[in-house]
Amino acid sequence: MIILHLHWQPPSQVAETGLFCFWAEDSAAPSPSLKIDRRRGEALPHPFALGQAQLAAHLKSLTGVNVRLQRVGIALRLPTTCRP
Repeated sequence: MIILHLHWQPPSQVAETGLFCFWAEDSAAPSPSLKIDRRRGEALPHPFALGQAQLAAHLKSLTGVNVRLQRVGIALRLPTTCRP
């Protein structure tokens, strides 16, 4: 199963345009052994993320439109556990 995500990044200045940031996860990907690179103290790249070509193909299959994707990096803090 492929799960598609979207994030709207609003412009930081009036003269700029915003970005739609798409990414997708593949549930068939193998589970990672670590979530944090302890040497660097930061999160590793998303272990279940589809590659850029796979994402473009998936978006085309959904919309029928050839999309041009631009690789950008964003850091999101997503909830991973619920604490009472």
